[in-house]
Amino acid sequence: MNHPSPTLTTAILWGLLIAGLVCSLSFLLLHRPRHWFRPEAFNAAGWVIISALWCVRSITVLLAQGGPRPYTSWVDAGISLGMLALVDALLVLRLVSWWRYTRRRS
Repeated sequence: MNHPSPTLTTAILWGLLIAGLVCSLSFLLLHRPRHWFRPEAFNAAGWVIISALWCVRSITVLLAQGGPRPYTSWVDAGISLGMLALVDALLVLRLVSWWRYTRRRS
């Protein structure tokens, strides 16, 4: 069976985790609601906070383990990295939409 390259998948994994963390933290630094406990504030930032915490946890686990586990197949790598890429895409979308919203408001 043809296994994915550990070097390539490791680089992609690190890149996606760091990109997700940067996008999450960027949004959280820009988003400053007056009332954090309103439903709108939770809707805007809640899942971004969860994503940032998940990225921090994943990076910490990878550092503690000395790197990721090898993927068993291209399907395993595609699903794992693909889901992370989709989360990162949503974080980028949230950040871009926030920038557009703040530009229209000012």
